[in-house]
Parts: sequence; structure tokens; C-alpha cells
Amino acid sequence: MELTPPIQRSTAGLIISEELVTRLVLSALVLVGLVLRVYNLSPVAWVPDHYERLIEVRAMLDGELPSSAIYAPGFSLVLLFPSALFGASLSTMQGVTIAFSLALIPLVYLLVMQATKDRAAALIAAGLCATSPYLVHSSRFGYLDSVITTLTVLAFFLVPRLNRSSIKAGVGFGALLALLFLLRQSCAILVPVMVLYWMVAAQRGLSPGSGIDALKSRLWLSAGATYLAMLAASVLLGEWYGGEFGSFLEAAESPGNIALFAFFLGGQLASIFAVPLMVAGAMIAFRVNRSFCIGAVVLGAVWLVVHSPFPFIEARYVDPIQPFTLSFAALAIARVIRPQAKVAGRPARLFRVWAMWATIVVLGLSVGLPSLRAARWHVYAERSDYQLEVEMKRALYDLPPESLVVSAVSRAFQDSPPDVRFLDLIDVALTESDRSVGAAHVLDEVEAILEAGDQAYYLFSHLESEPSNTGGIFDNHDVFFATIGRDHRYIQEYRTPSRRDGKHQWVLYRIFGGGD
Repeated sequence: MELTPPIQRSTAGLIISEELVTRLVLSALVLVGLVLRVYNLSPVAWVPDHYERLIEVRAMLDGELPSSAIYAPGFSLVLLFPSALFGASLSTMQGVTIAFSLALIPLVYLLVMQATKDRAAALIAAGLCATSPYLVHSSRFGYLDSVITTLTVLAFFLVPRLNRSSIKAGVGFGALLALLFLLRQSCAILVPVMVLYWMVAAQRGLSPGSGIDALKSRLWLSAGATYLAMLAASVLLGEWYGGEFGSFLEAAESPGNIALFAFFLGGQLASIFAVPLMVAGAMIAFRVNRSFCIGAVVLGAVWLVVHSPFPFIEARYVDPIQPFTLSFAALAIARVIRPQAKVAGRPARLFRVWAMWATIVVLGLSVGLPSLRAARWHVYAERSDYQLEVEMKRALYDLPPESLVVSAVSRAFQDSPPDVRFLDLIDVALTESDRSVGAAHVLDEVEAILEAGDQAYYLFSHLESEPSNTGGIFDNHDVFFATIGRDHRYIQEYRTPSRRDGKHQWVLYRIFGGGD
């Protein structure tokens, strides 16, 4: 009888010790992730992405409703409170995306623990997310993909915990899915995926009757009502729905883009090592928690298909499914490094040797690549629109008062001299889809300025250099430059020393009348 209390205390001490070690390891991983994300950090920005959000946030802080005609207001809503505290700036935007990226680290740990109860795999998954070159890169750039990634994993984590009779849970989950939609409209596919995952996790079957029964529950009725109410409010109070989302999707691009996305997910040149680990981990997950594996695989497959028609492809578009593929890889790595793992037969032993080397390569690249990118961050900064903005501002401050500057990158110059007026060609493209008609309107305004005795300028950018580089409202801006040039002369006033993406300079031309 005297032995019982010491045994209980010993067991309790062991549990506390394990929890303490886990917290210390997670804290260390977050610290490593923080260093990789802030070391040598400097502002970067692209037109119109970053600048459009800053303009909208500043207007909202002044009491105005969301006003962007290009983007839904989701990212601006996320930035609103931090901007109220620290000011609406590129640094605040980077800080927000870095904070969301860091929050992903413990969140992935909780997700894997919830799904598999494998503490080692959960810590490895958290570590891979802390050092993933793609996740680190996106957060340093201030891209909204970091926010989408963390909120997608949060939604996936919450699904098995949702009570079908809870209205509060439905309202909260519906608001989360609506925010994801307002961040990027392709996130609409998360709704059926989450319903499917919930049905599988709750073991309710996948028959049409089960689906209808699930949708009639208090949980999903309240979630659906909240989702639709938030979307309706954003449409009624904003202008983003009038933009050109979806106008530049190209189905012919899909097969090649899916293959390219898969290449990104595999770690590009590390695919030969990473992909087998991910596949092996998915097989382990299927045995341990079938619903988690099915939900993650379906989410990944649907996400790839939905984003594949885009004519412009970036690795950050697959950031939201990176945590799941990395979690699968972590399950395989945990199995390989676990000392008590049983290995029988020569083929199995050879595979384990290969898997251990693959693990070393994957972990080495996970730390090495983001460290290298952080050390070379000044190169990315010098090739972004922010650097060109800083250089061009020097020329703009030398312009005479009442000058007109025609440009597709006007959004980058909100803090320019107040006595210089901009004619924004993206705004022209939003109001008039026919480039020739829009160009005629621009020409009329330029001629009116010249007739009034004031000076007119054209700020030539990458959008004229690459007339079909993205599609929609960013297409064929060379028409504006050519239309003015038919009846007027251009004289170069200033050329930026830096080049966007190492290719395109911004050039400021003065426009002279045909008789000058």
C-alpha cells in the first residue's frame, strides 16, 4: 500500500516531463522559424497586389467601406487591426503574414497529434513547416497565401471537433470559411471538402441521404447561413465582385500546371527523396486515421485541379496543401528514425537505409534553402516593385506642379507629391475592357493637359513590356503607350537603375505635342 503514491507521482512526473520537452521543442521550432522569416528582412512589393491592399486598408481606417475593384476584402480585413496599431505599411503586411506563418507551426503539431497521436511525427511535421522554403518565402514576401494556409489548416483541424447540434460552432466555422473565400475565391472548394471530411470523420457514410441529413443539421445550416450572409454583405458593401476574377482561366494549361504544382510540392529537385516519403506517410496515415488521410488527399487533389487553369503559376498557390504533404512525410520520417521499428528482409533494410538518407537530404534542404534565401534577400528586394518605386519617386518630386503622369503602376505612388496627378491605367482598364477605346480616352485627357499648358508624362512599366503577362485588366497595356505615341513624341526623363525581376526597368517619358 505504501508503494502506490510514489508510483503515481513518478508517472505524473514522467507525463509532465514529456509535455515540458514537447513545449520546449515547439518553442525552439517557432524560434527557428522566426529567425528564418525575419533575418535580413526588408520591404518588397508588387503592383497591384501589395499596394492595392494598402490603399484599401488606409481607406477603411478612415471609415470608408472596402473599395477595391480588383480583390475581395478578405486580406484587407485581416490587415485592418494590425494596421490600426502599427500603421498601414509594407512592414506591417510582412509582419502579419510572418505571424500567421509562425502560428502554423504549433497548429500543425496539434493537427498531427489529433490525427495520429504520434508525438514524434507531430514535432517533425511542425519542424518541416517551420523551415519549408516555400512557406518561409511566402511569409517574407507578405503574400496572403500564408494567411490562407494557416486558416485552411485551422479549418481542417476543427472539423472532427464540430458538434452537429451546435449553432455556435456552425456560425464560427461558417465565418472562417467565408473569410477564406474573401481571401481568394478559389477557396470556395473548401466548403464541399470540409463537409465531406466531417461526414467521413463522423462515420456517417457518403450516400446522398447521409449528405442531405448532414446539411440539415444545426451545425451546417448555421454555417451555411453565416457563410452566405458574409458573402452577401461583402458584395453589397464592396466593389470587388465587378473585377475580372476568372476571366483569364485557361483550361488548356491545366495538365502541365498540375504536373508543375506536384513538382513544387515535392520540393523540386528534392522530389526524388521527398515524394516517396510523402507516399509512405500517406499509407501510414491511412492505416492510423483513414478519415484524416482521405480528407487531406481529397483537399490536395481538388486544390491542384482548381488552381491549374491559371496561365501564371507560382509555388505559393500550393502553400495551403504543403502542411498536409509535409505531415505525411513526417509520419514516414518518424517511422524510419524510431529505434524500435521492426525491419525484416533485405529489401526492407535497404529501403530503410535509403529512407534515412532521404530524410537527411530533406531535412538538410529544409533548413539550408530558406537560410540561403534569407541571406540573399537583398536581391529579391532590389528586384521588386518597391525598389523601383523608391527610385522613381526621386524623379517625380522634380516634376512641375499640375503635371499629369499616365501609368499602370500609379498605385505604387500614393505618397508622391500631392501636386502631381496620376491617370491610372488599371482603373481605365477596369471601366473600359476595350483597350482601343480606353486608349482613346487617355489620349483625349493627355491632349487636354498639353493644350492647357501643363506637362504630361508616361511612366512606362513592365505591363507595357510584357503586354500579355497575366491576363484580364493587366493585358495589352502597350496599346496605351502606342496610341499616344502615334501623334506625340516621347523624350526620356528618367530610367530606374534597378530592374523588376532582373528584366524590366521603369522609364519616365515626357509627352510632347506633335508640333513641339
